[in-house]
Amino acid sequence: MALTSDDSLRHDASRLAPSSFHAQSELPSETEPDTQRASWENLKGAEHCLRFATRQYTARLANAPSDVPAVKTCRETAADIHGVPILPHFCRDLGMAGGVWGHWVIDFEEPACLTKWGNFVDKGCDDQGESAMTRRFEALLENMQDGENWQIMCATTPADIKGFHFPTPTMCERSVRTRVWCFRSAGTKELM
Repeated sequence: MALTSDDSLRHDASRLAPSSFHAQSELPSETEPDTQRASWENLKGAEHCLRFATRQYTARLANAPSDVPAVKTCRETAADIHGVPILPHFCRDLGMAGGVWGHWVIDFEEPACLTKWGNFVDKGCDDQGESAMTRRFEALLENMQDGENWQIMCATTPADIKGFHFPTPTMCERSVRTRVWCFRSAGTKELM
């Protein structure tokens, strides 16, 4: 089956989550009644963020046709997450009693997962021994929600310092006062 440009756009967008609702399969058969189409039950986001700006969602597949493998139906049934139809990133078959579950990793419109750096403090040059001199910057990680894994959130939160983008910090450290501090080193001459 050849993909049309609309299908390929839908497929690309599918790899880009609110409480509980049903999302219908994206391309239902015109002869198939609505009650027979595959859908998702209890779509919900994980309690905690997976990493910076990202949350995992899960839902149980419902109304899967009996003549098609349920995992195949799972892979081909989009869920509406933040107004975007998205195919699952992976599916798990938990057997007759557990059902088939879709899993999505959503990295857009997750404001509770948007940690950010406070004001950077320039700590001067660090002598790294044999390596070139680097400049050290420290900042407090902000917008951390209770129960989040501070190490993962720190390690995945990007920063822009003096016009340079850093996808991750050099290291993360939690201070004695239970505040999260992260240290950034930059070997760029313009930061010196």
